[in-house]
Amino acid sequence: MACFGNGGAPVDTRFMFNFTYESPVAAPSYGYAWANAATSRSDNPSADYQAIAVNRGDGTRAGVTDKVLIQRYGVGVYHVIFEELAGLAEGLHGASHVKVNAYGTGADYCNVRSMSTYSDDRGRANVRCYDGNGNPKDTTFTSAYSSTVSR
Repeated sequence: MACFGNGGAPVDTRFMFNFTYESPVAAPSYGYAWANAATSRSDNPSADYQAIAVNRGDGTRAGVTDKVLIQRYGVGVYHVIFEELAGLAEGLHGASHVKVNAYGTGADYCNVRSMSTYSDDRGRANVRCYDGNGNPKDTTFTSAYSSTVSR
């Protein structure tokens, strides 16, 4: 773990560490992916680095593979699309959440700008990434979605 201050200099500070293996905080529906192609217009991460599971509401969970898509729209501007996870819109059900973190050794950082839902059952997180000085930057990142919503 490395932390950086404004301008990108290493600093000693408090930090939060998240580890995702299967369902974050036992959420019925979840998804995660590693966006490892920072400058690619469209990327479907390797099945080794993504997962989606949807709670069907009857006590069963359906696993879906190859269903996270990362789209790049400009420098540091991405959409992370989670197939079959439509409970994503901000405030919808009040029970869905997306986290993103820049991945690497530099001072880059990312945040979720907004969340929305497509009519065809896909959830989308609008992600922005920056360098240590706050300038937009293409960078690799991880994303994790969790929801208490069942289908």
